[in-house]
Amino acid sequence: MLAAALPAITDPSSDADADTYEPLTQSVSAALRTSGLSPAVLESLSGNDAQETSKVPPFSVERRRAGVVLSKLTLPQIGQFLVEWRRAQPSWRVTSIDLALAPVQPPKNGGHLPIRATLAVQRVQLSVRSSR
Repeated sequence: MLAAALPAITDPSSDADADTYEPLTQSVSAALRTSGLSPAVLESLSGNDAQETSKVPPFSVERRRAGVVLSKLTLPQIGQFLVEWRRAQPSWRVTSIDLALAPVQPPKNGGHLPIRATLAVQRVQLSVRSSR
């Protein structure tokens, strides 16, 4: 099921949306930890630069995008990571997932194949600036 949501509306002077300012590295590491995964599965993390996409006073729309590459995981482990990511970072949406077999030796006697997951995540934030 696909779901669409309106961006969060925040007041930039408040701390109500503090996870905006939390470094993405910490957020990904926490989701890996609560998923029971080793930090070694994080192959790369890129992006997270804010880009203002629209500004009509007093509104401002800011978009942040990042790429997360996880390697040598099984499909159930990727699912667990996504569950924890969504729980801990509801404002960061996974916008695409690319799965490929990891370039490692497949497991013997059956078992889950190792996968490399490339995730694109995005956060859209609508801010209302008060005129004080």
